Amino acid sequence: MMMLSDFYTSNNICIDRSKCIFCGICAERCIMDHIRLELAPCRRSCPIGQNCQAYIQQIHRGQSDRALSMILETNPLPGVLGRICHHPCQKDCTRHSVDQASVAIRSLKRFVVESVERPVPPFIPYAHSEKVGIVGSGPAGLMAAWELRRRGYNVTVYDKATTPGGNLTQVIPEFRLPTKVVMKDIKWIESWGVKFCLGYHIGGRMEFEAFQSRHNAILLSSGMGQPRRLNIPGEEAANIYFALPFLERIKAGERPELGSSVIVIGGGNVAIDTALTAKRIGTPSVRVVCLERPDEMSAFADIVQEALEEGIEIVYGWGPKIFRSRGKRALGVSCHLCLEVWKDQSFSPSFDPSVEKIFNADSFLIAVGAQPDWDFLQSMGLNSELWPRRIADPLTLETGLSGVFAAGDMATGAGSVVEAMASGRRAAISIERFLQGDDLRYGRSYSGPYITDFCISTEKVYPAPKQISPRVPPVDRLGMQEVDLGFNAEQALEESRRCLSCGAPVGYNDCCWACLPCEVSCPEQALNLEVPYLLR
Repeated sequence: MMMLSDFYTSNNICIDRSKCIFCGICAERCIMDHIRLELAPCRRSCPIGQNCQAYIQQIHRGQSDRALSMILETNPLPGVLGRICHHPCQKDCTRHSVDQASVAIRSLKRFVVESVERPVPPFIPYAHSEKVGIVGSGPAGLMAAWELRRRGYNVTVYDKATTPGGNLTQVIPEFRLPTKVVMKDIKWIESWGVKFCLGYHIGGRMEFEAFQSRHNAILLSSGMGQPRRLNIPGEEAANIYFALPFLERIKAGERPELGSSVIVIGGGNVAIDTALTAKRIGTPSVRVVCLERPDEMSAFADIVQEALEEGIEIVYGWGPKIFRSRGKRALGVSCHLCLEVWKDQSFSPSFDPSVEKIFNADSFLIAVGAQPDWDFLQSMGLNSELWPRRIADPLTLETGLSGVFAAGDMATGAGSVVEAMASGRRAAISIERFLQGDDLRYGRSYSGPYITDFCISTEKVYPAPKQISPRVPPVDRLGMQEVDLGFNAEQALEESRRCLSCGAPVGYNDCCWACLPCEVSCPEQALNLEVPYLLR
């Protein structure tokens, strides 16, 4: 229930907020810096710059088709992000200061994607002769491929798997992200003219050099496919599994025998999803053992709540020291009490060795993170001065090899899907600059004609309850069915009304001289200039 004014006047620049889509084109076209865009907190915090304010307001106006078009301007994986984005936009949403509940931005995105048919992409000719090869079809690679194809480049995505998507299709459980949702997004990217070469494996340096010779630029975006080990005694036991390979087996249709009880070690989203998966395939007793306290876990609160609803026990504050084994099988894991997980904002756990506890189970699943395949990367010659902390420049994402860039988790470390996509976009910009002979660094820090520090008044805003997406009851969560069912049209409309529509174009500096590029270029005819008296 938006209470902010629908009509905003600043100097001689008048904005009809009932029409404005807050795109910022007017600010970009202003040649004298007399107009800027107050950037809504949600959009400001989105790694890919999604104009959340615009598509939510378009839902409010009954224009879901236009909302989808706005989403697709910056986001080629809307079905994916409508389900598993870590939604930093909601963390910064102004509505939270009114109701202690932010606008359900991610759920509104999912509603739009599911309720409107996607438009057919325009035909994009090959405006450039250069060929770009992208190794890895996860979110970073897909984003980079889409961005480069839109710019007229010949782009091929290579993956050793026979299905594209990386962890989106091969690891993340079906109940969290159905494969059909990912494939719909990928098919849409493919319809732009992006080519896919699947089942393609680069075995070593000689094969990579041959691969290089066929492309003018290469992006490495194969993620962090190697599970991180605990490196404690007994880890080689036959009944100890690593989370990523375990989840891959489940996605492939296998059902490993885990026994009647399982211990999952780890406190992140992968650990919780691993525990939920073990429960869904019929394991009666599943416990999660982690270093963190409840408020320190990196796993999302709603995912943790889902695990608790399904009868999974979470044991906080214990760190594994040794697996107790008999023969080739582990019987239990001995843990010491964790006193502190973080020190000076760095992961540096400390323990009390005098306090010990043993957790027994039939099987153990280790979910403490992942890492790139360092041996593979080193075999390609990526052992430059950047090694081993990172393989690419943090700004340009260029590696030590000319024309070879890296993006996603393997370049920036473990992150969320939307952060990997943002990395893919940055890599695409760098690749285009490289191919055109432009400087890779120039102007990269420019944030645009935006105002990010401005007052947002909520004095006249009335509280409005947040809409809750319906979920399958815990007792009915069987197999791999999706739990979150998404908003219906009525819920989406009600939730969109909670948006305060915080940002807007505003007059900046002195009264403008009405040269009119801003007014003429406004796609919604929402901007009107009052011509100063002396110019009439």
